[in-house]
Amino acid sequence: MSQNESDLYPSNTFVDPMIMPLYLKTTDHESIKEQCLNDWLLNAYLYKITEEIVDEIEQFSEKKGFVSELINTTRRCGYAIAQFYKSKIEGQDNFKIFSPYNVQEWITEIDEVSKKKYRIGAIVQWKDDLDNNFTDSVYFDTRKNENAELVGKAYLVIWEKGDGYKLRNAPDCSDFVIADVSTAVLSIAIQARQIQATLMFGATNPFFYLFRYGDSITPPQRDGIKSLMKFLSNSRAIGAKRAVLDGIDVIENSAVEKSIIALDQAIGFFAGVTRLPLAFYFGERQTGGLGDTGEQESSRQVVRKKQSILGHFTPILREIFSDIWGESLDTSLDTFYLNKDEEETEEKELEIASILKKKGDEEIVNEKK
Repeated sequence: MSQNESDLYPSNTFVDPMIMPLYLKTTDHESIKEQCLNDWLLNAYLYKITEEIVDEIEQFSEKKGFVSELINTTRRCGYAIAQFYKSKIEGQDNFKIFSPYNVQEWITEIDEVSKKKYRIGAIVQWKDDLDNNFTDSVYFDTRKNENAELVGKAYLVIWEKGDGYKLRNAPDCSDFVIADVSTAVLSIAIQARQIQATLMFGATNPFFYLFRYGDSITPPQRDGIKSLMKFLSNSRAIGAKRAVLDGIDVIENSAVEKSIIALDQAIGFFAGVTRLPLAFYFGERQTGGLGDTGEQESSRQVVRKKQSILGHFTPILREIFSDIWGESLDTSLDTFYLNKDEEETEEKELEIASILKKKGDEEIVNEKK
């Protein structure tokens, strides 16, 4: 069909910007950061679960900002570097959490025995909201920098160590570390996002109009119909001679039903790869009933995941809290969520037993009647 035989009538339908090419990447740290912030599945998996952990632990209450940023950056990027600076305001912590995006190069030394290089620090760059640029040398022990200034120890936190070989379709630092938000997690999230975009677009535009022009239509008449299209809706019609407009066909978008099924499957895959129940992502339990084992199992999955994440960071947080603030983190953090799960299970069992007893007593009374 040539250009002279058809016209395009543009739509003002909103399209999710997160399906643009910039956000369909698994190798770029900046793209991954924005995806984690703005994709609802990734946001829940990274930020929401961290937020819940930090909120639930009382000893983190005055250090929420630091603990949250350290955990989120490490899980998202594979590693983070925490550096503390002298604050101009007494009693206020001044810290920076650096990611691979900030690290320009590693500072290394040669081991005298093995003659192999090892990391002692990094050269980092960052900027603030006023476009001030900064470059720093940070070290993983207390020492003097190139300006003979004493620099406090920086803390290198790793999610999972790499094996020295770069992974395809992963960030450049994959030879050094593997992130919790891995290529597997990102891939399913991106696919779910694309399916959801198709679903929402189809639901917003359940049909479109096909204008069948008459054989005798003239260019000015075509232009007139095009200008009238913006006024056409469920409550407004258009009239024209058959020679100009032979008919208007309504073509239904059939992608909605297929997209719903595909999206459910994609979210299920995402829940599986992140080892969290569907209820966590939907924000509500998916099953019901007295003593519902499905609900209890979902709760246990969340508890196990939280304990796994917390346990990963407890050793380095103990070191930082002791070095920087002179505080000792409670040893109960090692089993914090496991103990909490046992308490909640006991309470649930007592609640169910009480309901069953009450129900049994009512049945006995009814039998006597």
